[in-house]
Amino acid sequence: MKRNIRWKQKLEDISKAFNILTLAVSSDHKMNILEQEGLVKRFENIFKLACAAMKDFLEEEGNIETSSHLDVIKSGFKAGYIAEEQRWINMLNTFNNASQEYDKETLKTLIMQIKSEFYQEIRQFVFFLNGKF
Repeated sequence: MKRNIRWKQKLEDISKAFNILTLAVSSDHKMNILEQEGLVKRFENIFKLACAAMKDFLEEEGNIETSSHLDVIKSGFKAGYIAEEQRWINMLNTFNNASQEYDKETLKTLIMQIKSEFYQEIRQFVFFLNGKF
């Protein structure tokens, strides 16, 4: 049986996106509106990549046969790939709402969430995948 290596191929993309996210999150300068929107878009991108890689990894391990992000998150939590199921569900909800335009306050709230909550979850998952490779 041919093993699924798609999650390994996505790891490089996730790592690159995560490095850029790290730069944005760790920056202490006041971001302009374009940088703020760029941070939110970077988060969207890396969240999408992380869910796709998690789905591929779960499939390789025989732990899932569905493609919805919510099912992937729930299965990833049950399999021990992620530690905080509710935070990932919160990220999913944020991702689902991120395609709209934001006023200043909403954008500020999103950036605080990404920096204080979501970044650590993505970081832990990237480390998990690196440990499996």
